[in-house]
Amino acid sequence: MLLLLREYAHAGGHLVLTPRTGYADEEAVARHEVMPGALRHAAGAHYLHFTNLRSPVAVSGSDGDLTGSATAWADELIPDGATVLARYDHPHLKDFAAITTNVFGSGRVTCVGTVPDRALSASLARWLAVTSLDTDPWRSDRPDSVTCTSSVAADGRIVRFLHNWGWEPVDYVLPTAARDLLSGAALSAERPLRLGAWDVRILLERNAYRPVDSADA
Repeated sequence: MLLLLREYAHAGGHLVLTPRTGYADEEAVARHEVMPGALRHAAGAHYLHFTNLRSPVAVSGSDGDLTGSATAWADELIPDGATVLARYDHPHLKDFAAITTNVFGSGRVTCVGTVPDRALSASLARWLAVTSLDTDPWRSDRPDSVTCTSSVAADGRIVRFLHNWGWEPVDYVLPTAARDLLSGAALSAERPLRLGAWDVRILLERNAYRPVDSADA
């Protein structure tokens, strides 16, 4: 399962790790490795210690986007190349990161080392929504009326579902080559695809999904 999560991020997904992710095996036995175990390289961060929190601890990011409090639990995250998004405001925990993020393959892994309160959850959700779009060119650069969702076929290829939720036709520039599954037409990358009013297109990406190999582990 951990390998599948790592492959998800490497293929372009935004994987969010929370406390205890990867800590135990299928039989709930603690793994004998530095946490987050098999996801450590992908996360670009690790932790050696953790602690319970008797009361909320303020958490803030350097740019002010992430604000709120850590509750109940705190992993003492140490970046190994990851970017620190927020730190604990605490005499001891201030030396460690509360939230980190790391680019991995075509995607990203974000570590949330605590149980966020409502304020931190809201600011983190806003950051995740924007950042997750940035990792996928199919979603980050599109007309306002167009949505793009995706799924992975059994053979690993990515299927894209484009919807134009408006009365006006729009042009959508394909970031990669694809095939229209409804018409069978081959579509070139960087060429505009005209979507009519309330149009729906189902596309199969030409670039196949590549699992993580040992060089990426």
